[in-house]
Amino acid sequence: MLHDRSDSQLPETTGLPSQFQHHRISRRGVVIGLASLAAIGLVGGGIALVTHVQTPTNPGQMQTKTLFTYTGHSDWVWSVAWSPVSARIASSSSDATAQVWDAFNGDHPVVHHQSDTIYAVAWSHDGSRIASSGYDKTVQIWDPTFGDSFLTYSGHKSWVWSIAWSPDGKSIASAGGDKTVQVWKAAGGQHQYTYTGHTGNVYSVAWSPDGSRIASASSDGTVQVWFPTNGNLLYTLRLYNTTMWSVAWSPDGKRIAAGSNNNTIQVWSATDGSYQFILGGHTDFVYSVAWSPNGKYIASASGDKTVRIWDASNGHHLITYTGHSDIVRSVAWSSDNRRLASASFDKTVQVWQME
Repeated sequence: MLHDRSDSQLPETTGLPSQFQHHRISRRGVVIGLASLAAIGLVGGGIALVTHVQTPTNPGQMQTKTLFTYTGHSDWVWSVAWSPVSARIASSSSDATAQVWDAFNGDHPVVHHQSDTIYAVAWSHDGSRIASSGYDKTVQIWDPTFGDSFLTYSGHKSWVWSIAWSPDGKSIASAGGDKTVQVWKAAGGQHQYTYTGHTGNVYSVAWSPDGSRIASASSDGTVQVWFPTNGNLLYTLRLYNTTMWSVAWSPDGKRIAAGSNNNTIQVWSATDGSYQFILGGHTDFVYSVAWSPNGKYIASASGDKTVRIWDASNGHHLITYTGHSDIVRSVAWSSDNRRLASASFDKTVQVWQME
């Protein structure tokens, strides 16, 4: 088993300032000035490394084309998810709604209401259900056709930042401001396991493609990879004096990418936590990372109002999408690898493609 060094051997990490720990995080200013840039360190298998940043390269003749802009939300849009089986998109917002709409023209919107800001939205792998979570401390599972709720999970003691379905659709992992990741049954909401390895808010959670492991990203400066059945830690990636906002597995389960508030994306081996490369070029926090379904590209969404596309094989920057006028909080790929959807605090979701 591989583990992080003990606390006595590692520099201290910092996440959200204490004055933010118990406040609502859904209005302007939440993501500005949380931390200064920090030295980067990687810990995997007990080895600390100084990393090298992959700077942007000439994208050549590649361009982006906006296909459609969805304006159905009346406040910040926090999350976007593409249906795995149809041309529909789900998005969630500070307007206390999650909405499902046609990816080509925004038609036939289905609106699901919760009592406050909805931070995350996720489709089940068969496209039959959606889970959404937010400031009301719950996760709701609902019908994407009519918006009706099937189940409400209320196990968290603080807002729920992130949710992920297991590949078999039987379990859900939810991560929150109570510093935990909770694993529970999607059918009945029965609690299965609570992971308590983090010391800060947990902002992102993701299952490995084979369902055997979970990766969670936190304001304590770590991404931790662990087993969902018993919580045993496999390894830890640590960035000093920073917050880890997003984590995503490659489709083949061999690599993990994470975005942080030092404006970079880290990519490392999912087998042993060994470092591969860091993607540098954003000028603000990286809030969302997403692998294309074919594993060839990584998309990253940032507070610098852009989405960048990277070559996943070597870390080279390919293209930058600049269609948004405010922070880009989430990005998702279509199942055919051709299009992307990005959610922004400019209150829109934009559907676009590389050319």
